Amino acid sequence: MKPISVFWLSFQYGIFGIADMFTMVGLLEFFYKEAPSGMKSLSTSFAPLSLSFGTFLSTVFVNIINAVTKSATPSRKGWLEGLTLNDSKLNLFYWFLAILSCLNFANYLFWASWYKHKDNNSIESEMETKASNGSLFATQIDDT
Repeated sequence: MKPISVFWLSFQYGIFGIADMFTMVGLLEFFYKEAPSGMKSLSTSFAPLSLSFGTFLSTVFVNIINAVTKSATPSRKGWLEGLTLNDSKLNLFYWFLAILSCLNFANYLFWASWYKHKDNNSIESEMETKASNGSLFATQIDDT
């Protein structure tokens, strides 16, 4: 059997790259709109931080999956240890990722049901309050 080329993975990397791009835009918009005005720059820095944390966790998952499957399978080879794609058990690894994605989606739905968005009126009133506080501070400085 002729080995499968590693270039077949390029489609998956392209899809994941596009997904990361859309995720990053959504995260930045969420952190910018929902954070208090004094924490907008800090909260927008959480978007690339969460992406880097996810990349680190994916490396940890690959190492854990290889260690567990190496000890659990009769052949004593991990799912991702083959020299070619034909020797690996990528199909089982992708099933694991699909199940993990479903669990992550259920986790998201749970926390999203508890979350209450800021409405535009509260954002405008917050801006007006800050503007009035700033003008009061300016008049206090002028009086001294």
